[in-house]
Amino acid sequence: GAGNQRVGTVIRLNEDGQIDGGFNVGSFLTSAWAVAEQADGKVLVGGLAAHDALGGDSLYRVWRFNPDGTVDHSYRSPVLAALPRYVALQPDGKLLVGVNGTNVNNGGVTALLYRLNTDGSKDPSFTDPVFAANGAGVPGGIFASILVDGQNRIIIGGPFTGVNGSTRNGVARLLPDGTLDNSFVPSGYTPNGNLQVRGLGLQTVGPNAGKLLVAGNAFNVPNTAPATGSTGYQLIRLNENGSLRSEEHTSELQ
Repeated sequence: GAGNQRVGTVIRLNEDGQIDGGFNVGSFLTSAWAVAEQADGKVLVGGLAAHDALGGDSLYRVWRFNPDGTVDHSYRSPVLAALPRYVALQPDGKLLVGVNGTNVNNGGVTALLYRLNTDGSKDPSFTDPVFAANGAGVPGGIFASILVDGQNRIIIGGPFTGVNGSTRNGVARLLPDGTLDNSFVPSGYTPNGNLQVRGLGLQTVGPNAGKLLVAGNAFNVPNTAPATGSTGYQLIRLNENGSLRSEEHTSELQ
């Protein structure tokens, strides 16, 4: 609820911050974690339904809601093995969906990153990447907002140390078809303990346009200010090829 109203797990706010009473998903979802709005006002939501009106119980799925919050039954996402936590809507209307971890007991799609067509079906032209676990044995996956750059390349971050058999410490760039972009190789830092990349930001304006900000816990960056061999950096910046922007002052939070 919000504003003393029972409005469900997804709300829409007016420009002044007040609840838009014309949008109400009701009690359809018990959990909602990822939201993307289409140009036509329809809303894509990744979450969990205790009872799925499309058939089945306690299902992880992506649903599409009409501009008034009613369910669009023409959109049919596959059942997923775990919670769809991050989504990114591509210019062509297809939806990238990132999952943090998996539960094979739920059945359904077990990929940690996949793409849905405009009708919700899984896109067979997209190659689902395979992630290597981090130092704590966390099975990889997505734990940061999914970014799509001007060339439709896909930038991902999370608790992984490799993608498709190649070393990628928490950050990777994929080509539009989902295969690994070998022209982007993160370097100049090493994981400090159990690598956890939690945030990505692609800079688009100013002198650093095209560079990538990476936030997490945490990075070892040798031979940088304020002290040689400093560890525990939470924010670094990577060049367009993935190399560390080493001449800059990275952020060290204690």
